Amino acid sequence: MLAVLLLAGLFALPVTMLAVLVTGGRRPAGPVQRAAGGVGLGGLAAAALALLGVPAAETAVAAGGLVACAAVWLPVTGRWTVRGHLAWGTAVYTGAVYLLYMGEWTLRSGLGFLGLLGGTALWLLEACTYLLSLAYLWEMVDVLATRAWRRRATPAGHIPTSDCRSSRCTCPPTTSRPRW
Repeated sequence: MLAVLLLAGLFALPVTMLAVLVTGGRRPAGPVQRAAGGVGLGGLAAAALALLGVPAAETAVAAGGLVACAAVWLPVTGRWTVRGHLAWGTAVYTGAVYLLYMGEWTLRSGLGFLGLLGGTALWLLEACTYLLSLAYLWEMVDVLATRAWRRRATPAGHIPTSDCRSSRCTCPPTTSRPRW
């Protein structure tokens, strides 16, 4: 069953990532549009799995997993476009299912004690890599899919820097040197 879940994620992930990276525009999207996008993505994954001959029950569970993961992130990705929301949800889903799949495979592979210890260490490294990649992906999708940027209020004509030398600067000093 985990193999079918992973297959659905591996189908949907490139589609959503390419949609974020290639397409332009920042059209506003509310929760209804983002939820509809999740349902549409689940339908596409279900159609791909059906074409591969996966049983209908497993196809429905895999598509439901994609839709559920997209729905979980609805409150957090409110400033993003539909493409960004789906890319994030699909990446989280695919990575989590991959970790589950590899954990199950490691435990059921019949390795000896040292092999199981090494496999578990490798799995832990994969989990750490997954978390680090999610941090990077969050930043990337946030930049590419944010609908509206919030700007800081600064005095007119002032660009804050780490070592501001303007007499009108309101930035706190970053060094012990006096301002020029």
